[in-house]
Amino acid sequence: MNFLAILLFVFAASVAVRSQADGTSVLTGTVYDANGALILRAVVTAINSKGEKFETSTDDDGVFVLRLPFHKSEATTAKRSKEAKYDIVVSSHGFTRSITKGFVFVPSYKGRMQLDIALEIGPCGDYEGMISDPAMEIDTANPTVVNKINLRPLAEVPHKPEANVGKKRKDNQ
Repeated sequence: MNFLAILLFVFAASVAVRSQADGTSVLTGTVYDANGALILRAVVTAINSKGEKFETSTDDDGVFVLRLPFHKSEATTAKRSKEAKYDIVVSSHGFTRSITKGFVFVPSYKGRMQLDIALEIGPCGDYEGMISDPAMEIDTANPTVVNKINLRPLAEVPHKPEANVGKKRKDNQ
């Protein structure tokens, strides 16, 4: 009975190990703008068909390195290697997001693939703002003034800037 349990455990463990990735293959590249200038700290994300995300950022040279998992059985020979499709998303502040759908990545045991990406200047990104005073909400459909800013409290603050000109502080004497 114990022998059967041990045999079953060894079989289950070997199946679990084979189902995990055997190594990684590298997708690398450079992110630059339309003029060829490098873009630093751009976020590069690869999303496979299973929805798994792999993310990195470009370094000070605009270069990214993504290590994507693969199974050795997928990369034994060029004829037998299994292609993997990824959606590659690149974003950086001040640029439009680049989405490359269905990028064909061919894993290799010790190889790497190169993908250079150019971003276009665009909006700074999607922002969700929070308005703390509901009375101050902006009505974009109606160009009328809803609330005026009251500057009177600011005008009532005592100030005499000319009184401090040319005088030394007592603690510095």
